Amino acid sequence: MDRDDLPRCPCRPRPVLSTLHVNSAEEARLRLLDLGVDAYLVDAVLRGVLAQRLEIMRCGICSGTGCETCAECGVTERRLRMDLWVANR
Repeated sequence: MDRDDLPRCPCRPRPVLSTLHVNSAEEARLRLLDLGVDAYLVDAVLRGVLAQRLEIMRCGICSGTGCETCAECGVTERRLRMDLWVANR
């Protein structure tokens, strides 16, 4: 999907899923406006945004320097962090 496709998306009879590079779910509307989509179109059709981020959890024993518990890598686990923004209608 490129900038030329964005204004036509709201006219389709089915949901359109896309990827935006933003730091949080709240910034998605501003990013669409930056891409040149008219504000009235964004407000009329945007129903919600789900942002996903993978967090790396440092080892609590060695504080990330490496030990037997974390197999010398400094990381014990990864967690999925999700941020949901829903439009008020």
